[in-house]
Amino acid sequence: AGKSTLLKILAGRIQPLSGEILWGHKTHCGYYDQDTSDLRADATPYLELRRAQPLWTDQQVRDLLARFLFRGEEIEASVASLSGGERARLALALLLSRSPNWLAMDEPTNHLDLAARTALEEMLSEFDGTLVFVSHDRAFLDGLCTQILEVDHGGVRRYTGNYSDYRARRREEEAARSAARSAANSTSKAPTKLGSKPQGSKETSKETSREQAKEAEKPKSAPGKIRNPWLFEKLEQRIMALETELKSLHEASVSEEVYRNATKLRETQMRIAEVERDLAAANAEWEAWVSS
Repeated sequence: AGKSTLLKILAGRIQPLSGEILWGHKTHCGYYDQDTSDLRADATPYLELRRAQPLWTDQQVRDLLARFLFRGEEIEASVASLSGGERARLALALLLSRSPNWLAMDEPTNHLDLAARTALEEMLSEFDGTLVFVSHDRAFLDGLCTQILEVDHGGVRRYTGNYSDYRARRREEEAARSAARSAANSTSKAPTKLGSKPQGSKETSKETSREQAKEAEKPKSAPGKIRNPWLFEKLEQRIMALETELKSLHEASVSEEVYRNATKLRETQMRIAEVERDLAAANAEWEAWVSS
């Protein structure tokens, strides 16, 4: 639906085809998109941060690196030897070192292990500016979001609250629409009784509207328009199972048993990539079910 494109436009990375962007006074954006190609392979985390902030003291550099889990000899490791998750952590540290007053982030938790994710969430929860991010990570969304922007069918809708609040609101809307459609269909199919008011009369229309409103207020356990609620429930169970497995895999990847065993670590990382891919597909399927 163009979520990443919209984010790049907001961050000033690409120009919109139409319309305009109105920036706030002294707005300074920090943009993160997992592209770590700007990091110099022959440098170290310490040198990269020192290059970005030449006026900082040695302790300031070390303190920020420590917050992103670079400690001791790790700050002098070659960038070329860093894993994808470690490079992502370093890129995030460099981004925050520039003191932006708002952050535009595209899938910031991808490739991060549990420890790095925790560090990132702690940093972002303390960030004083505005966060705008695209993510399929439900736990991340629930922990930090105060508003959801739904990009769909060429438009944007705003919902207050986190991702769980958004899903609950969407279900209420779908249930209300389904109830209204059902009431309308029942009215149109009902035979006209002798002596009754014509269906097109104002009185009948008012009665139908009242009935539709009553139906819309009734709680529904699942979106009414779902053709097969059983399959929809299975999809949600699969999403929860994948999220649980992903959390366990992240926890395992930072355990000493796995971390010190190259084979186990590689197998765990491969499984993490598979689960992330399956979870993204399942989330996309869920969104298609409730928005089609």
